[in-house]
Amino acid sequence: MGSNEAKEFSISKIMKENQARGCFFKIPPYQRLYEWEKEQIETLLEDVKKAQGEGKKVYFIGNVVVSKEGERYILIDGQQRLTTLFLIGVYLATRSEIKSNPWKDFVKHDKQIRISMPLRENEEKWLLDFINKQNKSNDDFKDLSKKNPNIHRKITEGLEVIAEWFEKNTPKEESDDKLKLASFAEYLYGNNKAGVRFALVELAKDTDLNQFFVRMNNRGKQLEKHEILKARLLGILQKGEWQKYAKIWDLCSDMDKYIFALEEDRKTFRRENIKSLQDERGKSLFNIIKKFNGCKIAKIDVEEESDSKTKLFHIIKNSKSQQIKEESRDAIYRSIIDFPTFLLHVFKLFALKKNQNFDVSIKKDDLLKTMWDDRVKFWNKDNVREFIQQLLLYRFAFDYFVIKQKASDSSYVIDWNYIKDNRSGRILFEGNTLTNDSLKDLVMIQNYLRVARAGEKQNYHHWLTYMLSITYKTLFFKEIKKIETTDIKNFVERLQKLDTDLAIRQITNDGESELLGIANNWLKSKKSSSSISEKKFNQWASDNLNQGVGTPHYWFYRLEYYLWKSNKINGQSFDKKKFGKIKQNFRFRGLNSVEHIQPQSKAEGNWQDKQDAETRRIDCFGNLALVSQSFNSSLSNQDTGDKILDLRKKINKDDVESLKLWLAYAKMKSQKDNKKEWTYETAKDHQDEMLEVLAKSLK
Repeated sequence: MGSNEAKEFSISKIMKENQARGCFFKIPPYQRLYEWEKEQIETLLEDVKKAQGEGKKVYFIGNVVVSKEGERYILIDGQQRLTTLFLIGVYLATRSEIKSNPWKDFVKHDKQIRISMPLRENEEKWLLDFINKQNKSNDDFKDLSKKNPNIHRKITEGLEVIAEWFEKNTPKEESDDKLKLASFAEYLYGNNKAGVRFALVELAKDTDLNQFFVRMNNRGKQLEKHEILKARLLGILQKGEWQKYAKIWDLCSDMDKYIFALEEDRKTFRRENIKSLQDERGKSLFNIIKKFNGCKIAKIDVEEESDSKTKLFHIIKNSKSQQIKEESRDAIYRSIIDFPTFLLHVFKLFALKKNQNFDVSIKKDDLLKTMWDDRVKFWNKDNVREFIQQLLLYRFAFDYFVIKQKASDSSYVIDWNYIKDNRSGRILFEGNTLTNDSLKDLVMIQNYLRVARAGEKQNYHHWLTYMLSITYKTLFFKEIKKIETTDIKNFVERLQKLDTDLAIRQITNDGESELLGIANNWLKSKKSSSSISEKKFNQWASDNLNQGVGTPHYWFYRLEYYLWKSNKINGQSFDKKKFGKIKQNFRFRGLNSVEHIQPQSKAEGNWQDKQDAETRRIDCFGNLALVSQSFNSSLSNQDTGDKILDLRKKINKDDVESLKLWLAYAKMKSQKDNKKEWTYETAKDHQDEMLEVLAKSLK
């Protein structure tokens, strides 16, 4: 076994290595490119400024761990820090105030930048062009992210932050009490006696990088589990093909934007292997991906899938209209799940397709254990290729039919208007007549399931795995040219039935393993025919839904969903002008507080059970509603009449958190003094109506 070697390094020493050409670094494909935020960049600059001001001869900024590959160092850890120094160097290389500026040689040598970025050739070329541009001023660093939407935004934003910091901290005329640019640049560059230093740790040649990544990750270091998984899977592939699969992986990993949102991403697919998109008409998505890979690939599709008429050229075609702005730049959308969770969903479906009896749980903390540690022998070259291809296809299914959150108003949407836009380059179907309104039912049930089945106990991933399965089949199995409203209706009905199946099992046996078993059976098309009578449900509800703050939140959410779907309660039609408008503006949100309509502190009179002093009528389901913590706090221990006024304020703002609560207040009887009365009998009557809605929903 060799030993790791640590050396004290500075930027100056980097430039003296390798026969005066300097050291070159390479960011491996399993690493994130660059992710430092403004605060982290400014903290580094401020720390260096402070160290220089305090007269410190040497200031260490941490370790940089590398592995030698030819003449280059592969950055294993510390690449965010070193990349920041490189970006600072890009700025300093432009400054005429620095005599015999050494930073110009640091940022590039001949036609190479100091830190190469495989899979990010576009960023490399842009940085080289930017560095080569002569006579730059501070204005050249302004609005870089807006002017260059197809460049990784953390790089352009990082340069903006650096330029702003120097403009703020360096005077036009140097003086003793202000930071001097030239002296700061010299201190940061380092020399034999003083300046910024870092420890360059070169791993021994026989180091097992996989084990090193795991240890590093366990210490809370830079690499995340999905990045370690990426490195391991790509390491199985041949040297000449892994880069192409890495591009697919990276494309799928940004969950907060629609796939192929960037023109540059579409160009990458086209320019490498697809010479004429017109020649690809009528060929399946699989065939085009196969051509993209440029190597022999094991057949991935079952027989019925190979007949798919889906056209990838619709997705990656060269849009001649204006460039699509990078969605993540302004955080237009947010995904309801992160990439590690998405990986687990796809792996579960992939394992099922391969007839593997894997016990795949959707727990991202167990990502490496689930997908690697317990499955090492499963991963051969063919399975790696297939899985990453499937990752791309399921990502399309996710973007087309799974809700995203809009940052502007926190609502949840399926933005079909965006997907249909010819400029997007992601059209799978021509002449589609679907609108966002026709998708409202699908948006609502997913939003309901998102909150109702959140957390480990309920595990909302049961419904999402199934949703990906049925939408994937619709997109890639069927020979269809457009999605119809009947397809959307079918998705909604299937999700309702799955949720009902899970709900009945919660009543008969509330075990997570039981719920997982049902969800897995649905994935295998072995749907349950379980049912429950209204009488049995009411018996169960009497024991389980009259628990006050301990009442399971799921049943409040389920009631809200079926109230939203209902037009009648107890045979009585809703007043469309009143409740209809409330329903129209209603949306699901994560709520966490059970509100007692009649305050517990004022449970007097008929709220006391004279026959059974232990019975807490105040905790009955009819007297409860699930609301936000903030709304509950604002209601406090107010009388019901005062609570009505607060509820009306929210109604006027189209901000009703609970349909049940609105209906409860609507039942109160008016008094001569215009006050509202809420008795136990009224609450019990309301409870019977609500339980009837729930019982019918379970049939």
